Amino acid sequence: MKIKSLMYVLMGTMLVTTSCSDNELEKGNDGSGTVDPVNASTLVNVYSDKSASEASLLVGDVLVKDSRTLTLNVPAACEKVYMKYNTVSGTEATKEFALSPVSRGVDQSTGFNFETNRLASVTLALPEDAV
Repeated sequence: MKIKSLMYVLMGTMLVTTSCSDNELEKGNDGSGTVDPVNASTLVNVYSDKSASEASLLVGDVLVKDSRTLTLNVPAACEKVYMKYNTVSGTEATKEFALSPVSRGVDQSTGFNFETNRLASVTLALPEDAV
């Protein structure tokens, strides 16, 4: 009997604590849903080919503020990567970046690369029209 009454107390406490979260939704601003481009964080996707297909996705949802350098495991024949980003006008655009070779250092000694892959570095920079 004590366990049953304890369960009711726990369920009641949980009900009270979770029902308070609905008040938080009312505190938000009702607006048009526009994003301030100055304060927005840009998430980009990086692809190994210009078509930007799902099969060629190297890295997804990378946070880029102004610029960011990434070390990627890319196909051996890949000389360029393509960054897909959202523009201010609401469309998606693609920008091309050249890869720089990376020599294996002490910090990159773990892991294995097949003969078809290589390590390369790229510095991604956001264009002016990126959101």
